Amino acid sequence: MMMGHGSPMGLFNMGLFIDSGGYVIDNSLVSILSEKKNSVYIWCNSDKFVNSHKLKGFYSGMFISEVGEAHFCGLPSIKQNIVDESNYGFSKILSEVINEDQETIYEHVLNHYGEMAKHNPVASYNHKRLYLSK
Repeated sequence: MMMGHGSPMGLFNMGLFIDSGGYVIDNSLVSILSEKKNSVYIWCNSDKFVNSHKLKGFYSGMFISEVGEAHFCGLPSIKQNIVDESNYGFSKILSEVINEDQETIYEHVLNHYGEMAKHNPVASYNHKRLYLSK
């Protein structure tokens, strides 16, 4: 499972891994990741990374996890409590099935997070950008 802030180039280091440069997940790990069939890639625009390298697993497109990102993505009136509800809800829902196969993960998250998306605009935005590659 790979979650955090990132770009189409990979998952940002955020200063936690001193010898990793700007990314902890990037092109240098594609050969290892390509052998994995049940990976989870959740960061902003991980879809571009996953698709460009033909990787397998559950992944996201742009994924709002901060108020500033919500504003950037066209949701200017979003407050912290709405982002928090989406973040905590998504994490809880994913944790319920994290040890299952990718289809189960995808369907469970899509269904349950989809319920939250009915009343939470951040969850609605993110929900539309969840994918599965088998």
